[in-house]
Amino acid sequence: MYLASSSPRRARLLEQIGLRFRIVKPELIEKTSNHELPEEMVVRLAIDKARSGRDLVQEQLPVLGADTAV
Repeated sequence: MYLASSSPRRARLLEQIGLRFRIVKPELIEKTSNHELPEEMVVRLAIDKARSGRDLVQEQLPVLGADTAV
C-alpha cells in the first residue's frame, strides 16, 4: 500500500495498526472553496491526493489519501 501524504502523524497511525506502506508525496495545491462544507472539502482533497499519488507509482497497489479540517 502507498500513503499519499507527507504527514508524519498519518504514517505513525498506519504503523501503529501494523500496516506496511510506502510514502509518496503528491504534487497537489490544496485549494479551498467558500461553497464547500469542511467535510466536503476534506473528502475532495483526500481523493485528489490519492489520485495524484497513484500517478506517481508503478505498482498496482492501493493508494491512501487523507485530509483533515482543523
